[in-house]
Amino acid sequence: MDHWAGTFRGQNSGLSRADSGTAWRDIRSPLTVADLRAMLVAPSRGVIAFPSRPYDEVYPGIIIGDCSTALCLPLLRSLHVTHVLNAALGRGGGAVSLRGHVATSAGYYSELGVQFLGLSALDVRGFDISVHFDKAAEFIAGALRDDDRAVWMATDPVILESLRVSAVLNAAQGIGQSHLVDTDSYFYERRRLPVKFLGLHAIDADWYRLEDWFQVAADFIHESRRSGKVLVHCVQGLSRSATLVIAYLMIKLHMSLSQALQTVRARREIFPNDGFLQQLIRLNNQLMDARRVNVSWL
Repeated sequence: MDHWAGTFRGQNSGLSRADSGTAWRDIRSPLTVADLRAMLVAPSRGVIAFPSRPYDEVYPGIIIGDCSTALCLPLLRSLHVTHVLNAALGRGGGAVSLRGHVATSAGYYSELGVQFLGLSALDVRGFDISVHFDKAAEFIAGALRDDDRAVWMATDPVILESLRVSAVLNAAQGIGQSHLVDTDSYFYERRRLPVKFLGLHAIDADWYRLEDWFQVAADFIHESRRSGKVLVHCVQGLSRSATLVIAYLMIKLHMSLSQALQTVRARREIFPNDGFLQQLIRLNNQLMDARRVNVSWL
């Protein structure tokens, strides 16, 4: 990347490799502010480009936006935002000051139920924003790995309606423990959501026999897909729910284990525990044996 930035600078200044000096430094040399600025303006052909949209998702789950985005609660709800980091914290009641401060707080977002972090940073040359790096990084990392995100999605009527979900499979049904989600058919009835429901009290542990539910879950998903979308969830959407969806693809859509796993992984980061993976291998062997028997009878 250092070499690329140097090449850009040399080309735009009309200098040769020999003349451009530091523009062609060894790739192991440290970056300079000039190098970084060259990278920033390269996509816009050397011109400083200001944002053309009020917000953009710059990395999966991370949105950079302006003050109008931060102050628009309906927009944040539609974007399914669960955490807000205000890097221009100021005083007031949801307004923007002449000094470039945005006056928001946890209370401002109370109706959305989001977590909030405010940092009073200035966009001036002498301000040391590095003092906030660790705190901001921890907040963002926590938001991306937050176990509550899958639970929040499964229990938010607005999200379920917007996704047109007609059936819910809770692979972590139960109460009183962090690895369980307390929902049932009555939970959705009270919220006037006409969804079909199946709850499985499954544990995300190597020793747990999730395979005992493979056929039940596959039948539920297959039948429910006839009338709409199916939300299959656990707490993180990482292991239990992913394993059941992979098993469904194998049982009902006749995919091999590798095909099913790659299909799901291509669309979401998943990581079933080793015990569940071994159970999927057994399922794959059973299905392959059954298909060989069927072929032999033809």
